[in-house]
Amino acid sequence: MRIKCFQWFLEQDHYNRLIKQILQLKISHYYSGMKLCHQNVHHIRNYLKHMRIQFTETKNKFFCEACVYGKQHREPFTLSNTKTTKPGQLIHSDVCGPTEINSLGGKRYFVIFKDDYSNYTYVYFMSQKSEVKNKFELFLSTVKNQLNISVITLRSDCGLEYKNIEVKALLNKFGIKHETSVPYTSQQNGKAERSMRTIVEATRTLIYRKYLSKTLWAEAVNAAVYTINRTGNTSQERKTPYELWFNKTPDINNLK
Repeated sequence: MRIKCFQWFLEQDHYNRLIKQILQLKISHYYSGMKLCHQNVHHIRNYLKHMRIQFTETKNKFFCEACVYGKQHREPFTLSNTKTTKPGQLIHSDVCGPTEINSLGGKRYFVIFKDDYSNYTYVYFMSQKSEVKNKFELFLSTVKNQLNISVITLRSDCGLEYKNIEVKALLNKFGIKHETSVPYTSQQNGKAERSMRTIVEATRTLIYRKYLSKTLWAEAVNAAVYTINRTGNTSQERKTPYELWFNKTPDINNLK
């Protein structure tokens, strides 16, 4: 008798007979796992007992190589224990691009540098990824000259825009430590990744809400970063990134 494996709306008695025909009278855990699509072994054992189907218990610990191969996954990442106490101790960075359409200024990428302590973010637009070194140097000069802040550690992914001779020379020049994530493990650069997602989603929403041309994406990115810096949250209650970075209250009367 041919069994139609994908027949819908089976009667309960018919379903029970179908299971018994598939499993027969006496089977092993391994064989039943194969027949029942490699479901959890404890569930299979309980199900067979419920259906009053005899089976042989495995003497050794049950192991299915196919299950290991097909169901393996990464363990959850633990939260970072890094705690900063002042601006500049740790800067998170990430690059976004290439964009679908060039900006009005002909840019296709942008890079962010986000302070871990204050969450204050600087954004720079680029035509090529290779400009990261120049933008980082500009960022270092800006925060040093305007705020007398020295960067101690840079954290990024392991992309070639960060791991190259020019960037390494710049880091060595200023005595900056460089921390990089393991390849294909963006979770280790989570703060920059989450910030980038927030900026991109805000940018997309602004353009959609006002029916703007996509060529204005850079202006929308600037608006999003400007607003988040002055109204976003931080680890300190009722303190914005601007307040912790500049040590003064921002003027938000120009936000219209």
